[in-house]
Amino acid sequence: MKKKNGAWKKSPWTIGIGTAIFSFFLTLLYDLIKNKPILSSIWEILKWLGNVIWHILNFDIKVWWLLLFVVLIVFVILLYSKFEKNDTSVQESNNYTEDRIKGMRWTWRWEFSASQKAWILSDLKSHCPECNTPMIDQTVSYETYFECPRCDYHVSKPNDEKFKVSNIIIDNINRKKNKNNP
Repeated sequence: MKKKNGAWKKSPWTIGIGTAIFSFFLTLLYDLIKNKPILSSIWEILKWLGNVIWHILNFDIKVWWLLLFVVLIVFVILLYSKFEKNDTSVQESNNYTEDRIKGMRWTWRWEFSASQKAWILSDLKSHCPECNTPMIDQTVSYETYFECPRCDYHVSKPNDEKFKVSNIIIDNINRKKNKNNP
């Protein structure tokens, strides 16, 4: 794949280096117009930076400030490690997307709900025990009929079957978390 002829003009490197060179020439031009020695403006800036660094390095630091800073850094590291551990448990939970529950294979996805500010179970599907095809569920009165479109396998379960399965999935995650964090 070839780049276009003018692509180098939009490169961040070209823009950065070009800006530095342009600034250097502007400084030279400014010094020539004001009849100053060449690069005197840059020399003044470097002297000012040197003075600032010198004052920072010679600043009197009290020991209790240093101790407070060290304690604060340790606290931030501990806090970060705690949140990082929680983040890995969320990743493990999001990788848990299928299981065999009540004699059937179930699959699902995880979606983040902005309104609930939590990960929720979505697209919960049962799979045919004969051919592993996702089953069609139809609710009639007090029962849900799961039917395989491929092999016509069918089974009827109570209406709240999906609700029960989703609760079992959440309970499995909570049990795993409690097992890992005694």
